Amino acid sequence: MGKLENTVAIAQGMTLEDFLRLPDWKKPYLEYEEGTITQKVSPKAKHSRLQKALVLRFDTSGATGKVAEAFAELRFSFRGRSYIPDVSVYRHGRIPRDASGEIADDFFELPDIVVEMLSPKQRVTRVIRRCVW
Repeated sequence: MGKLENTVAIAQGMTLEDFLRLPDWKKPYLEYEEGTITQKVSPKAKHSRLQKALVLRFDTSGATGKVAEAFAELRFSFRGRSYIPDVSVYRHGRIPRDASGEIADDFFELPDIVVEMLSPKQRVTRVIRRCVW
């Protein structure tokens, strides 16, 4: 893997499967998009507070009818990409489960709702491109 420069590294020949085998200890976390690895912008206090409020709002809204569950900073991998949105929401029937019926550690399904909060250092075009995808 190339050297991290301005939070972007090119994964030379690295597949999504190779990327997912990397240790997930790097913070801010790394994301993978068709051969390119990017580092998420480290959240600040206002960002973190808004993220927490959104997760609580989604969970409160869906709690009475067990409609959905919100997750903060949850990695999902799908079709050559591996993202960690600020907030991901899955309808209860779509939350991935393991063989024992417990919630899975790894999600390979798109969320029903994704929330990304722009940080001052983030490029708007990159986030819009992800949304269109």
